[in-house]
Amino acid sequence: MSSGFDDGKKDAPARRSALRGAVDFGHLTQYTGGDTAIEDELLELFVSNAGRYLGLMDAATDAQSWRDAAHGLMGSARGIGAWVVAETAQQAHEADPTADRARRTMIARLRKEIAAVRKTALARQMSRPAP
Repeated sequence: MSSGFDDGKKDAPARRSALRGAVDFGHLTQYTGGDTAIEDELLELFVSNAGRYLGLMDAATDAQSWRDAAHGLMGSARGIGAWVVAETAQQAHEADPTADRARRTMIARLRKEIAAVRKTALARQMSRPAP
């Protein structure tokens, strides 16, 4: 049985990331009306919740628990415009979580992509003039 973690698919999110960055702020701004304080709060919530979802994925003892956590992460990422995280979470959702090596690889990819969201959010905050 295939693990579902097709290494060929990971190139598309990487290319998209290079074009847009870790967060599509145009997408996020549609929901915040350009209120940067709200955007900052949403990004902080995303990073916090993403860590929780990764913990649930790591601890999952059955396919349904794995898929539920991956699905939650996917939806959360789509909500803020973190398209690369969302695509990887979708791949995880569709994958066979019983393949241990592939599972560890997927979680490591997600950690790296979520760290990029966090770094992007912090860089954006730091680039604003002090009030």
